[in-house]
Amino acid sequence: MLIEEQFSQFRDNPYGYATNFGVFATSELLLDHFGFELDLGLNIYKPFYKVDWQLNQGYSFENGNGDTVEVLGELDWYYEIKLTVSARMGLKYYLWTTNKAPKHNIFIGVHINTNLGQADFTELSLGYVYRLNIKETTGI
Repeated sequence: MLIEEQFSQFRDNPYGYATNFGVFATSELLLDHFGFELDLGLNIYKPFYKVDWQLNQGYSFENGNGDTVEVLGELDWYYEIKLTVSARMGLKYYLWTTNKAPKHNIFIGVHINTNLGQADFTELSLGYVYRLNIKETTGI
């Protein structure tokens, strides 16, 4: 009902409105075959979060006529902060040990993505790493 009444344009391009763009900084602690990753960022474009917030922060009740009344969550300052601040943390397993900084490596990872620390979704990833030889490793 909320989509039809207030966000009817979402039906025309559901994938576009479910998309999220942002900037982030990342760090990864490598220990042998494992990598512990942490990303902190800012969302620039996340249009569906407004709908998600209003539905999850709202409530419903039945009035005296037997009709269900939906009360939407308020778009306050806390909503603005949660919309803006994102984080992602997870664990990666590398096929070849990272101790010797191999030029090529493959990993599988699992991450949890959050909005100001509240879980949003989890992701499973499979990736390939190519290491540039900017600086030769000394083997220390």
